[in-house]
Amino acid sequence: MKITHILFDFDGTLVNTIDTIVNIVERIVTERNRQMTNEIRDFIPNMTSYRSLLNVINEELNLQITLDEFKVDMLQKHLDADIKLMPGVKQLVEHLYHCHIPMAIATGNSKSFYEVISAKFGNFFPKHFHHCVCAYDDQEVANQKPSPDVYYIAAKRFPQPPVSMENVLIFEDSMTGLKGAIASGAHTVFVTKNSSQIQTKEHNELVKKTDLRLETLEQFDPKKFNLHSSE
Repeated sequence: MKITHILFDFDGTLVNTIDTIVNIVERIVTERNRQMTNEIRDFIPNMTSYRSLLNVINEELNLQITLDEFKVDMLQKHLDADIKLMPGVKQLVEHLYHCHIPMAIATGNSKSFYEVISAKFGNFFPKHFHHCVCAYDDQEVANQKPSPDVYYIAAKRFPQPPVSMENVLIFEDSMTGLKGAIASGAHTVFVTKNSSQIQTKEHNELVKKTDLRLETLEQFDPKKFNLHSSE
């Protein structure tokens, strides 16, 4: 096994936006005299788009928020949010960068949300990641996660693309993302502390297929994938 390229999911893998989205949605529904439900909270880590999340919110709480209204509200509240890198991200990304391993981001989010969030970290993302493919509004991505499309597009946009998806390692934090990553034929690392995501027989089978399961990226050992040791 030779890993030549690495792809990261963004929300919940590199940055703590999943927790942020939960908090923002709670604010949005509270402003409309509703209360957050466990169904909405549990849906967020595996949501495929803001449209899918909004559908759940409207149905659960008998609201009629429009998609445009929801996106504007989410974007404005993200501007003020205290968003941080996930544990272990800075050390791992800097290590891989110094080892000259090409990295990119494959997210289901939109370009506008990615730009707002990534800008909070100065030059960190432009410096270390060659590109970011935002499946929500990238014209070349035909299908959202759990389709593997976003990973194929992200892999081919490197100046020197991988010979095969078998040479790619993908880091994901959701069952939706993991399903697409495994379907792409790449090697996968599933990073989550949230075991409640694993709810069905299909979820258990997916976890069995992943190369490695971690609670945080702090636990990742590059030597397991024949990458240079961070020691």
